[in-house]
Amino acid sequence: MSDAASDGRSSDRILLVEDDIVDVGVLRSEHPDLLVSDIGMPGVDGYGLIQRVRALPDNVALIPAIALTAYARAEDRTKALLAGFNMHVSKPIEPAELLAAIAGVSGRRRVVRP
Repeated sequence: MSDAASDGRSSDRILLVEDDIVDVGVLRSEHPDLLVSDIGMPGVDGYGLIQRVRALPDNVALIPAIALTAYARAEDRTKALLAGFNMHVSKPIEPAELLAAIAGVSGRRRVVRP
């Protein structure tokens, strides 16, 4: 979990998912403002993770989510969006581009469930 600035500016909590160890229960306990997940994780991939998140019965299911992945084909983007991600971003990515992607979805508090 990473927190933004603590100097009086708005602080967003972003959950970075790097492997399939993350249980969706972490979302309930940590209350992040944004989920950033790789797609190609061992075990449950990013598609499975976002589908589990979107199926939750509470507001946690509405968390904005970015798929950050090396799968960069048009059909990969479509698959990520249909699975429930708000945005698909290809790796490698420049830090400024990632920040722009985060800014692009961070204002969205409601998502359409697939």
